[in-house]
Amino acid sequence: MKILEPIRNTEILVLDDWDQQTFRWVLDIIGLVLNARYNERRVTILTTIILMNRRTQRPRRDYRTAIA
Repeated sequence: MKILEPIRNTEILVLDDWDQQTFRWVLDIIGLVLNARYNERRVTILTTIILMNRRTQRPRRDYRTAIA
């Protein structure tokens, strides 16, 4: 997609305040961009407030209440 080229081709991409609670089509587009950037070895930084379970290395189910 031509509209995504600036995002795919920038030297460093920062996606701030990453959240898993979003529309499926948005996640699909982000997945395409991240995959292309990974394959081209471009720097991508994601920030999030989602807390990880140390044992399973997966997002905690209660992350919303954990930050309240």
